[in-house]
Amino acid sequence: LAEKYATTVCSYIRSHYAEPLSVDWLSAIVGLSPKYLIRIFKSVCGCTIFEYIAKMYENHKDLWIKTEVSIAYGGEQQ
Repeated sequence: LAEKYATTVCSYIRSHYAEPLSVDWLSAIVGLSPKYLIRIFKSVCGCTIFEYIAKMYENHKDLWIKTEVSIAYGGEQQ
């Protein structure tokens, strides 16, 4: 059951990483207390919710940089 909650939160974070996120909001989505969500998320995912969100930002930052570089080089070639 803990895996289901953690998976739901991970999916929500991946889909809404660009929006403001909080443990209170995420815990409300799955119907758990914030403290319990923090505990089960860490045990299932091996990182805190905040670390997971930071990883999402970092992964998407790399995509944004690559996209901007591609656009910049494409513009210079025209």
